[in-house]
Amino acid sequence: MINHETIAVVVPAYNEERQILQVISSMPDFVDRIVVINDCSSDRTGVIVSDYIKQQTPSGETLFTKRRPRKTKYNLAEIVLHDIAEKELEYFIPSQVANENPESDRVILINHLSNGGVGPLNSNQSAVLLLRMELIMLKAIA
Repeated sequence: MINHETIAVVVPAYNEERQILQVISSMPDFVDRIVVINDCSSDRTGVIVSDYIKQQTPSGETLFTKRRPRKTKYNLAEIVLHDIAEKELEYFIPSQVANENPESDRVILINHLSNGGVGPLNSNQSAVLLLRMELIMLKAIA
């Protein structure tokens, strides 16, 4: 924590069994949460992070809760935002939190259940990206 602000670091990991332990164990003390995203590694990356988590003691500080807000006559906007956030989850890669206590663990492991299709752009993606860049540049000139 720095200046009373929570600091979290996201560590993307794909087949990083040889160095993931060094990455998470050498994280500075001011980092409150380390979120490891295991992107369908075919090696032992997920197992190594899970074992590391089991050896750690929970921080005791809860950063978030998973429950739906209780509806009152004063919080309709909060309910609507919560419903929208839940609906948007379908656009993300299916994943699973591996921790038993993710609310209080310093290291959180999220395992993607399917590959996100990372890698070089295909020709259609490149064409769309170029078109978007051209539109942005045209708006900037106008």
